Amino acid sequence: MKIIVGSYFLDIDKGKKKKIEREKGKSRLFFPKDYTLLDFETTGYDPRWDRIIDIGALKVKDNNVVDKIDNLVKYEDDNTVPAMVEGMTGITSEMIEKDGVTAEIAMRNLVDFIDNDVIVGFNVNFDINFLYDFANKYFGQKVKNDFVDVLRIARKFYPEERHNRLADCIKRIEPKKEQSHRGLDDCYDTKLIFDFFEENIDLNLLNEKRHYHHNKIDLKQLKPESVMIDEDNPFYGCNVCFTGKLDGLLRKQAAQLVVNLGGIAQNGITLKTDYLILGDTAYSLHNKGTMTTKMKKAYDLIGKGSNLKVINESVFLDMLNDRQNEIEG
Repeated sequence: MKIIVGSYFLDIDKGKKKKIEREKGKSRLFFPKDYTLLDFETTGYDPRWDRIIDIGALKVKDNNVVDKIDNLVKYEDDNTVPAMVEGMTGITSEMIEKDGVTAEIAMRNLVDFIDNDVIVGFNVNFDINFLYDFANKYFGQKVKNDFVDVLRIARKFYPEERHNRLADCIKRIEPKKEQSHRGLDDCYDTKLIFDFFEENIDLNLLNEKRHYHHNKIDLKQLKPESVMIDEDNPFYGCNVCFTGKLDGLLRKQAAQLVVNLGGIAQNGITLKTDYLILGDTAYSLHNKGTMTTKMKKAYDLIGKGSNLKVINESVFLDMLNDRQNEIEG
């Protein structure tokens, strides 16, 4: 696999790492009248190790909500909710045990509910990856629906804003509203934002494949290897830190990728950190309770309200590959 960033590409297929191939639908930029809006709450960011614990979905016809799904998801072997996730969502293991629908039934109901619809969601690539892997796991079914990521539209609508997360966007529309971090509630918030964008956006923005930044970016050490930077990529303007041994890349290569994307590669965790990226080995150890110093500091900041995200190397590469597919699509 070659990840392309401007005029720079990096071949990471050195026999070391096998990329997860998903035959997903295409990421599209438009405002459908009929669609299914989707949001998951999960125990983490990687479908290989993490679980969906909360499913919210809205069936939209002619821009009106006509049906919904609101399910906690229960598993036979483990319904533990990490403390950080419980603190953010309010979901407890006891709630899942009492009110949860079994994962197989919940996923079957959801796939049938979506049917052939375009899927809409905020930062929906994460949800699509979980949906794809879980449907494939339980039924051998590959979910290939096209999808619309509202976050992509938000970055075009608010090009001067450093952050365009769901909580940021909803605050700009309804200042007193707080994000609940529950599946169905976040679906309704996403629809509010999506409708607002449809009513107010200049549609010419959606026809621009890429925006290029021609000025030098203020970087401490590494410099971008091209003046052409895709400003719609998920790491543009973000502070990114790495921990643990990366399996498919040298850390310097990964940091250079971030810089080429218009991000800032950090040596350590700070209050400005947006992403902490773990090597896959470190991520698997993390799921067994082992954490690096950077991970401990990151979770301490998250516990104090930081929006810092901890993802593993595979998710990092998936995000780059998904963005490349958006550009080529």
